[in-house]
Amino acid sequence: MREQDVVDLLQQQFSSLFSSLTLLDWQTGPPADLQLRVAVGQSRAEKHLLCEVKARGEPRILREAAYQLQQYLTAGATGHPVVVAPYVSDRGRQVCKETGIGFLDLSGNACLNLGDVYFEIEGRPNRYKVPRPLKRLFQGRSERVLRALLTDPHRMWTLRELAAQVGISLGYASEIARRLDEQEWAERGQTGGLRLVAPTDLLDRWRDEYTYRRSPITELYGLGEVADLERAIADYCREQGTNYAFTLFSGANLVAPFTRYRQIAFYFTDDPAALQERLGLKPVPSGANVLVLRPYDVGVFYGAQQVHDRRVVSNIQLYLDLYSYKGRGREQAEFLREQVIAS
Repeated sequence: MREQDVVDLLQQQFSSLFSSLTLLDWQTGPPADLQLRVAVGQSRAEKHLLCEVKARGEPRILREAAYQLQQYLTAGATGHPVVVAPYVSDRGRQVCKETGIGFLDLSGNACLNLGDVYFEIEGRPNRYKVPRPLKRLFQGRSERVLRALLTDPHRMWTLRELAAQVGISLGYASEIARRLDEQEWAERGQTGGLRLVAPTDLLDRWRDEYTYRRSPITELYGLGEVADLERAIADYCREQGTNYAFTLFSGANLVAPFTRYRQIAFYFTDDPAALQERLGLKPVPSGANVLVLRPYDVGVFYGAQQVHDRRVVSNIQLYLDLYSYKGRGREQAEFLREQVIAS
């Protein structure tokens, strides 16, 4: 979408998007992209809106628009500063409030602080989704970067270090850095490095996009106590030199125990047939007490930790897996986050 498209759609749909605002006058051109005169609500209070129009509503772009509007006001322009975009997310809404500007979006959301009048509409879904650019942050190789950043959230990484650390190209790392910067989840240093500035927001967004079921799962049943089976699995993997790591409740029990569990889960890179034969595990259509997850990407092993004689995924990976698990997984995930990740 171009900025002119945003202008055209706003003019065509203004009354249907914002039924409590009556558009009295519409002007384009300097100093800002648009100047609107509106009557608000039943009081019919007339207000002058000084509007910058943006084709995208990422937090960084909104912040730049806020700066531009403040420049207009400093130079003598009048009106209430407002940015217009296809969609403004919760994070974007926060940026607007921090910078003292209002917004209107083409999805029908708005927040206008007009002195004696406050006007707000929220909760309307994005009607102009362009899923690919942001969605790719939460897929495959891109997630390797997120794991590294969230595992050491205060570190300023050079892009070369980051690319080498997680096994991606420098160009790909640069593209991910740009997207994180646009969302204001990370900032670029003066020398081009990258550091998180909103790790909590980034982790929240990632967990909402994530499910442990991305990894193909072999469901098995084995006789014996959970602790004995886990010990046997760890011994087998150590003997065979197989890359593995416990996750879900098996991992949480070693890092931040919270609840009893009866189902073992672990990432495993080899064909599970030999493991099944060695431990007497049988495939079952239901009632499995052993879940063997074949990693959808090697990044799930990033930051894996040794706890006693067991290998466990990183706390970030453990949180993601647990949060998407049925039953008490979400409770266990939040306990892990409170007791370990946030400490």
